[in-house]
Amino acid sequence: MLAGAGFRQVTIDTTTQNIRFPSSKNMCDYSWQTPQAGLVSGMDAGQRNAVIAAIMGDVSSSVQEAPTQVFVQ
Repeated sequence: MLAGAGFRQVTIDTTTQNIRFPSSKNMCDYSWQTPQAGLVSGMDAGQRNAVIAAIMGDVSSSVQEAPTQVFVQ
C-alpha cells in the first residue's frame, strides 16, 4: 500500500509486546483508546456497553487477572 502511494524503500518491522492489565475492564478501556475504538464508535451507548460487557466476559473467562499494575515488557 505504501509503495503504491509513491513511497520508496518501504520497510516494515514488527514488534511483539506483552502487556498486562490489572483487570479485563482495564484492558477494554485501553483498547478503546486505540484504532479499535472505530469498531464501536458508531454504536449508541447501549449497544457499545453490551459489546464491551461481552468482551470483558470473554476475556475474564479465558485469562488470568494480573495481580498488579499495568506492565509493558
